[in-house]
Amino acid sequence: GGWRAVLKVRLLHAAVRHFLLGRPAGWDVARLGQPINQEDMAGTLCLFGPVLVEGVRRLGYHVEEQQQEQYFHVWRWVAHVLGVRGPAVPASYEECKQLAVAVHAHQWGPAPCSERLVTALFRSLHLRPDYFLLPEAA
Repeated sequence: GGWRAVLKVRLLHAAVRHFLLGRPAGWDVARLGQPINQEDMAGTLCLFGPVLVEGVRRLGYHVEEQQQEQYFHVWRWVAHVLGVRGPAVPASYEECKQLAVAVHAHQWGPAPCSERLVTALFRSLHLRPDYFLLPEAA
């Protein structure tokens, strides 16, 4: 099952690229870069790899180094299947942590419209009073 899900994501990425690059209005590659590019996918690898593991640790859970390395190995395989290549594929867990910092610094600044988007989101939450409620335990 898992490999099928990864292949579906690769096909989804290809479809999104095809759609965005083929739009009549165009995609500003010079300004925005290629959609779902190597850096985007490497950043995602790092989010699901070291960033997630370190977050779990901060929550107080113990993660053995062997578990960490095995988990990272799986995500390196996922990256390979998704088409991440060359220097975008970190060789180690520690290298991936460093890459996460670099991608974060380059890509995760606020967009011009992000303040309006977040404001609209929070203003709309009153329409869903159950949004912050957890479901009852079965």
